[in-house]
Amino acid sequence: MTTSQVLYDGVPKKLLPKSKMSRIGGMIYKFFAKLSKKDLQIPDDFGLTHLDGYSGRC
Repeated sequence: MTTSQVLYDGVPKKLLPKSKMSRIGGMIYKFFAKLSKKDLQIPDDFGLTHLDGYSGRC
């Protein structure tokens, strides 16, 4: 039996700020490498949060 790694993350509250901080800290490639190791990614975005100008471009 194999196990799958699943990432369930809120886009506006967690994923975009992590992406922004990784870009500022120069760790963006490490951030995306970590994301790509997951077998399934579920971005939770129901449109309940307004994005600022920067977050909409990430």
